[in-house]
Amino acid sequence: GKVLSISAGDGLRDFAGNLMDSNEYSFGLPVDAVPGGILFNELLFNPFPGEPDYIEFYNRSGKVADASSLILFSVNDETADTSSASNLSEIPRCIIPGCCYAITTDRKSVIDRYPSALPLCLFEVSHLPSMPDDRGHLILFNRKLEKIDEVVYEEDMHYSLLGGSEGISLEKVREVGSSA
Repeated sequence: GKVLSISAGDGLRDFAGNLMDSNEYSFGLPVDAVPGGILFNELLFNPFPGEPDYIEFYNRSGKVADASSLILFSVNDETADTSSASNLSEIPRCIIPGCCYAITTDRKSVIDRYPSALPLCLFEVSHLPSMPDDRGHLILFNRKLEKIDEVVYEEDMHYSLLGGSEGISLEKVREVGSSA
């Protein structure tokens, strides 16, 4: 559960002459995520045309988790059908306590749209579960199929004085408490 950091001096280059994107990295030995440890934090389910959805998570557990061990589903509440499983990462990646991480199907597009996005905290996945624009239901599980967090959203949850909701994400006001 301990977080370790390694840093390198500024101006460090690889053999091809490329500068490092970051000179400090945090990591640790991951443990299984527990219910309430990783929370849904922000959802973009109605992006601008041609742009991808994204889902942001917050690790409030105090322990390092492995994104590749977390499984995401969407649920159609009318039919009780579930989508196919989506891992938060296709390779092992540390989710550091106290940090937010997002997943999307087009990492470059999200970084281009949101220049303040932290590239190291944005994972690209091959697919996301269905996220309808009017309402949806997402559930996050660990490998043991324990429910870690769940969120039910509706388009009406957007601030009522907005002129529209296209390209506007839903975000928690506080990063504590359950999403449900």
